[in-house]
Amino acid sequence: MDSAAADNSPNERRFDRGAWLTLVAAAILLLWPITLSLLFTTYPTDGWASSTEVGFFDGPFTLRYSLTGEPSALLPGDVVTAIDGRPLAVGQLPPLPEPLEAGRTVSYTIDRAGQTLKADVTLVQIGLATYAAIWLHNPVLSLTTLLTWLIAAVVFWLRPDQPAARYLLIAFTYLAGTAFADILANPYIYALPPWAIFLTSFYTTGYSWAYMASLILLVLVFPVRLRPLRRFPHALPALLYVVPFVTGFLATPRYPAVSQNSLQLWLGGLTFGVFFVLLPVVIFGALFRNLRKVTEPVARAQARWMALGFGIGLGVDALATLFGFLLQHIQQTERVEALTAVAGLALPLALAVGILRYRLFDIDVIIRKTTTYAILTALLALVYFGSVVVLQRLLTPITGNSTPVVVLSTLFIAALFLPLRRRVQGLIDRRFFRKKYDAEKVLQQFAATARDETDLDALTAELLRVIQETMEPESVSLWLRPVENRLPLGKGAE
Repeated sequence: MDSAAADNSPNERRFDRGAWLTLVAAAILLLWPITLSLLFTTYPTDGWASSTEVGFFDGPFTLRYSLTGEPSALLPGDVVTAIDGRPLAVGQLPPLPEPLEAGRTVSYTIDRAGQTLKADVTLVQIGLATYAAIWLHNPVLSLTTLLTWLIAAVVFWLRPDQPAARYLLIAFTYLAGTAFADILANPYIYALPPWAIFLTSFYTTGYSWAYMASLILLVLVFPVRLRPLRRFPHALPALLYVVPFVTGFLATPRYPAVSQNSLQLWLGGLTFGVFFVLLPVVIFGALFRNLRKVTEPVARAQARWMALGFGIGLGVDALATLFGFLLQHIQQTERVEALTAVAGLALPLALAVGILRYRLFDIDVIIRKTTTYAILTALLALVYFGSVVVLQRLLTPITGNSTPVVVLSTLFIAALFLPLRRRVQGLIDRRFFRKKYDAEKVLQQFAATARDETDLDALTAELLRVIQETMEPESVSLWLRPVENRLPLGKGAE
């Protein structure tokens, strides 16, 4: 059933000083990468999005995808080790050709699958169409990033007075900005003015002081303010935002330096490491505390929505990171990114429901179904792959191909689905939804009693007991219509 209707009083939609500051911060986080990327479109480039193993673009770079879609001698995965015969070295500026102008041909030395090759590349001037190439490169990731930001923006617009809505907007505005920063993934960025190079590198440190800091504050303030934030309502947000901002500023190399010096490396690594550890500890610690301690119905439902969102949104991403070495090995990086992005939508959606207080009490049904089908999917996947491996060993020598193996495995999974789902659902209900499970058992027993019981007094007593046990009201009573006032069977009232 629906929760209490959300309060639509003017205070809910009032933009106070904190709301306006949040709006300004979100605008800066979004305009920052957009402005830099628009500036970069005025400079010639090789027309590829790239990445490096060290620093921002420090040393040899790997080509990811074409920004122009034009035919090229280069291929995704090529590692560029030299430009016009001059090597790309760690800690040194890339040897960009001079003069740098569109239409000029430069010679790349590339490493392609262990082979050293030469490729002639014509420098091009990229335009606004490049944004389409970036977003269409992984459309699922781009679409989910946009939807995530739109959800956060709508929640903030409807609840600007809520600190949780403000932190949600800052966190996901930063993530939306990173979608524009992909155009800057190119060694030719070092043709930009020094201030633009610095701001481009500094923006990448925002994962600490914009994204992770906002999520930490969000769980400390919603659905109830926890002790650290109650005791230091202004000092704690300032600490979590300002300190990593300053350390990130100091840790970012200044042109013409490319690599961080030892002090900058230590400062940047320490900042990111602290937040990397602090984020899961605070989030899951706060969620666990709220699920145990919060008793008020609305706040408890909000806590459950948060737990669902973080469990799916960050859980899938954490698993992908944990098994990243395997995912890279099977060359499914883009699909994994799309999967984690889709799963990541659970976080803003769940937080939106919790903050807006819309259909809060449907959470138990959603958690039961989500948990059931997640476990069921994992079990069926294990059984499917296990059966494929076993049947291939048994049948392939006989049949000569794997088609019967796939067919038999699929039929086996189809036959196993319903009984396994019932078993998993029963196990989850017994372990995590005991009250609901017990209520269902009691109602089943009453239905059996009602079929066999002929004594009215015994039946009414049993009915009262069942209502008391399943619904736990403060009091319960039963009114039976007197016999003389009942209508004879088949006759209407006069």
